[in-house]
Amino acid sequence: MNTEQTQIQNQNKQIQQNSHVKEVKEQGGTNIRDELNEVIVLKDVRFLIGEYIPFGCNHIVAFNNKLGSYMRVKSALLTQVVDEDPGGTQFSIPPVMTAVQVKDFDPNDYVNFDAQIHYPEEPGIVQIENFGVHVSSSGKVLYGLELDSVAGRSKDHVSVDHLSRVISDIVQDSSQMMDTLLTDYQRKLLDLTYIGKASNRDKYTFIISSGIVPDLKAREYLDGEDKENELRQVLESFQNVHDLSDGSKILIGTHGTILVSKEYKKYELIASEYAFLMSLDVFIQNFFSRLFVANDAIKEIKRLIEESEKEPTAVERAQMLLSQTTSDAVLMGEILGYLKESTNVLMKEWQHCLKEMNKEQKELASLLGIETRVLAAQEQVKDMEHIVTGLLRSLDGLANMNETINQRQMRRFQETLEENARNMESMTKASERTGAGVAVMEVILSGTLAFELIDLFSGGKVYPFEYGTDVVSTLAWSGLTVGLWAIGSVALFVTMKWLGDRAEPALQIKTKINRKYNPEKLKEYLEKREVTTQDLDVVGETSRKRVMWKYNDGIIWEELPKWGKRKVIITLTYDEATNYLLSAIIDVERPGEFTTKEAEEAFFAELKEENVFI
Repeated sequence: MNTEQTQIQNQNKQIQQNSHVKEVKEQGGTNIRDELNEVIVLKDVRFLIGEYIPFGCNHIVAFNNKLGSYMRVKSALLTQVVDEDPGGTQFSIPPVMTAVQVKDFDPNDYVNFDAQIHYPEEPGIVQIENFGVHVSSSGKVLYGLELDSVAGRSKDHVSVDHLSRVISDIVQDSSQMMDTLLTDYQRKLLDLTYIGKASNRDKYTFIISSGIVPDLKAREYLDGEDKENELRQVLESFQNVHDLSDGSKILIGTHGTILVSKEYKKYELIASEYAFLMSLDVFIQNFFSRLFVANDAIKEIKRLIEESEKEPTAVERAQMLLSQTTSDAVLMGEILGYLKESTNVLMKEWQHCLKEMNKEQKELASLLGIETRVLAAQEQVKDMEHIVTGLLRSLDGLANMNETINQRQMRRFQETLEENARNMESMTKASERTGAGVAVMEVILSGTLAFELIDLFSGGKVYPFEYGTDVVSTLAWSGLTVGLWAIGSVALFVTMKWLGDRAEPALQIKTKINRKYNPEKLKEYLEKREVTTQDLDVVGETSRKRVMWKYNDGIIWEELPKWGKRKVIITLTYDEATNYLLSAIIDVERPGEFTTKEAEEAFFAELKEENVFI
């Protein structure tokens, strides 16, 4: 007998029985509000729920470490709650835990364990949920359960209506339990495949029962009425139904299978292999759908690149989407590697199992078409390898197109800079000419003022003195005039320079904050300020907002202890999507002895007083 068979049989021997818990049957309530029309009833129900999760040897090692398989006492309580204060002495969590007890394991190959779920239920609902779990390095994950009772019914009278609700609950709880044990990398692969809905991922259910009421031929359950509709609750769409030579019957659906047999134990190995094979098929279908999502993203990137001249933010959006899609495509290639290895291992296991089967088991295996399905899975994986390769090549081409667009925009930017530099040079020369002209005008103005003063003090006489010849008087008077002109010009230049030196430069402080803020407190803080400007810049998942307000803006000066009688303008930038204060610009007019450090301290003191920071 091979290793897989030993694992399955050991797991079946160690199923925990809860039928002795009498109060569960007597006190347990139900939240079903519908009036159930029970048409089909099953006896002694067991079921296997299979799913595929990308696993490898290293993941199994990490999985065993989390379970504590190497410890002498192989049991633990697991929870998804993260301790945000690991250095503290207390860790309070709600009653959302899983009790795990390892039964059998191989450090690099597999692990079998019992998991008892302690998730809260609605008031009045009493539920004991304990199932065996098998996890192997090939990605095979099987959850095995035996139904003791449900809604006060014994295991010999389980309606399909109740069974469908139990299966739905087990599917959700098993996903939550497994997510606690998986690595971040595995959770990332599952989220990628199921487009962020990994907690609601599909699984395949194989139901085994020792009897069914009414006991009919397999084909008679496909009546298109009550019987078929009720079975669809656990099987979804029917694929086929068969009667076996030993009197057993099998009903095969797209998301579940029911095997009714009095000697069901001889079929458990086939049931486990088929449950995993169909869960692998469910995973491949979801993964294939994800490839179309990636293809749509490539179309959107191409559209953004082509319309980069029309949309201002097109290039930036294309870059973000291109980066995310490329990352997803790389992960898809890694998932295909795991799938390829899993299908190869599955084929080897099945070939080995065939050698150990008897005639009746081979009959069931033939009806289920397991070998054909394994070959089909291998072909699907090969086909998807070509698709992922094509996606990566398309992304490389789009990256080159995007780089071309960036280079084109960079050239335009450089040309604009060169043009602006030439314009600045022309403006500088014009400014120099204007400055020279102003200086000449100042000289002329000072001379005109000097002549006006002389004319005023001389009473309008050209020669106020009577001595000397005309030549001497003219020269003396001209020298006096020119001297006063020179003195006036020098005085004007000195005065202008003194006024320029007296002018205080404005103080501007640019500071990066990059700290979490409380949205409510920031809103209250801004409501107390007279915000004059508000800008919003939304790019991708970021939403940057820029607000500006002023202090002491007007004739009447405010008495502000931190700023004094200074005109202050503050511009604050923050991200509403991530709740981060990004940066601030503080402009102070006539700062005097007010320093950069004092301005920063005054601003941060305001934020702290208002409890804006978290």
